[in-house]
Amino acid sequence: QGCCVFGFNFVCFYYASGYINSGLESVIFSMAVMYNAINSWIFFRQRPSARLIPAIVLGMAGIIALFWHDLRSTQASAGLMWGIGLSALGTLGFSFGNMISQRHQRLQRDVLTTNSYGMLYGALIMALVSLLQGVSLQPTWNTQWFGALIYLAIVGSVMGFGAYFTLVGRIGASRAAYTTVLFPLVALALSTRYEGYEWHASAIPGLVMILLGNVVMFARWPASRRRIII
Repeated sequence: QGCCVFGFNFVCFYYASGYINSGLESVIFSMAVMYNAINSWIFFRQRPSARLIPAIVLGMAGIIALFWHDLRSTQASAGLMWGIGLSALGTLGFSFGNMISQRHQRLQRDVLTTNSYGMLYGALIMALVSLLQGVSLQPTWNTQWFGALIYLAIVGSVMGFGAYFTLVGRIGASRAAYTTVLFPLVALALSTRYEGYEWHASAIPGLVMILLGNVVMFARWPASRRRIII
């Protein structure tokens, strides 16, 4: 769990951010809904609904539309494909971590304990990767560094993942991942404001298709009423 969620997943997205902005990464990460549905079927024999196929089609079409402006550009480089591929791979790692967490909770293991060990192992993996790359582990002693550390450690990790993995245990990984559906809206808004993301003609329909695919996957539709003739 630590390797998948707090190690491999982070490494993939860190490298992907060198090729695409964080808003587009978040859009791809929202596909965790479909990853989890497929992996729950593979590992726990939880058969997904018939809506999985149209949801995947909408999701893939949305990603293509979102990146269409860059894909059809003559200046499109391998870097763009690396960014998309690494983000998809990081999302797969996150999904595998969901499966492991669900298994832990089926074995009656405490969420806080498994998360603590997972974060420890993930931190060790990230430290090893940094050392192998020759990156210094010397912290920057300023307010910005401490603020980011406190937010990521307490709010983003202990509280955020604690709540999320508790949800995984209660309603399953497939439905818990539905919480990621709104991530792209917030991330793309921030990316537009701070990273200079430019919206193109195909971007908005692409985002709508991805969100619609997630809604199709898990929205509860009203049951059809049959008229009873006496």
